[in-house]
Amino acid sequence: MEVRVGGTVHSGFIDASVTLTMDALANDFQLTYSDRWVESGEPLPIEAGDAVQILIDGEVVLDGYADHPEIDVQADKKALTVSGRSKAGDLVDCAVIHPSGTWRNQTVGQIASEVCEPFGILVTVFDDIVRIPRVSLEDGEGAEALIMRLARMRGLVVFSIGGDLVMSRAGAERTKTPLWRGANIIGGKRSSDHSQRFSEYHFHGQTRGSDTVTGQNSTQLHHKVDDTEMRRYRPMLVVAGGAGGSDDLGVRAILERNQRLGRSERIVVDVDSWFDDDLLWTPNKLVEVHDYELRVDADLIVSTVRYQHSPTSEGKGNSVSLEMTYPQAYSAERDVPLRPRGRRRGQIVERIFPAPFTPLIPGDFRPLVPATEDP
Repeated sequence: MEVRVGGTVHSGFIDASVTLTMDALANDFQLTYSDRWVESGEPLPIEAGDAVQILIDGEVVLDGYADHPEIDVQADKKALTVSGRSKAGDLVDCAVIHPSGTWRNQTVGQIASEVCEPFGILVTVFDDIVRIPRVSLEDGEGAEALIMRLARMRGLVVFSIGGDLVMSRAGAERTKTPLWRGANIIGGKRSSDHSQRFSEYHFHGQTRGSDTVTGQNSTQLHHKVDDTEMRRYRPMLVVAGGAGGSDDLGVRAILERNQRLGRSERIVVDVDSWFDDDLLWTPNKLVEVHDYELRVDADLIVSTVRYQHSPTSEGKGNSVSLEMTYPQAYSAERDVPLRPRGRRRGQIVERIFPAPFTPLIPGDFRPLVPATEDP
């Protein structure tokens, strides 16, 4: 791992971590380094606002800015740390300045590119052919909120690659490398949390009148979806300002449910290489996971990749962890019939998501690379 500051590449630092995620518009990094770069012996403090690039194997994995430099001086040591975000951090913080605040007959990609252009951010959109008749800024809406709303209209996920944005379908690609306990999985953990799941999601909103939505129908929109796996009554009400009609409310309600359901299962595994075959691990890819210790036997989506670099005298210290969940957590394309809560014993019910992970029987475990005898 290397750091490029002011056009100069350095690798002489104490510790570095980079997080790439689908769960935030901007990726982040943190560096710890001495007051003099090990390679050159020159002092090079990283100041707030400096342009910083993080490179792995010559590839820029994060292109952004230093936000929070800090100097820690103790009796026996002096250390400097700095954290920052990719360029999309400015989209998170800033407003959209537009002459009219309205776009007409443009695609999601065209609008997002216009919003991001002043920040020096390029936007790549997959499956971007549908023109939207009208999009208007909502009161107090910032750049991130607008971009996420545009993505929701088209059922896309948004995340940073390097310093730019990608808007894509969830899990549009599959990794080349399956993950197996005992082969390339060297550790991991799995946790469940239902505290943020609800049995019913009620979305209320209103929209401008049109030829098809008029009068009372435009001001009293309502959509409801159920999480049929929640056994007790737990309703959630969301007032969705600026709704684009009943269909838009429906998508938002399903997304809310799916995100909360999917993220209630958190699986994190540590793998033995920064690379998926010959490519770096990146978010938004489907991966085949077999881990009998964590009771995982499923296709999951990589939501977050964390690279850690802690150089040692032996030249080791590189690690990567992958946080994963159900692919449906980022999609509104799947819904199922509602399940009656007072169901009879023995009634067969279709689940919203796949059944809980089926434990793998250790005796049936197959390593990723079959063992071979020495010639």
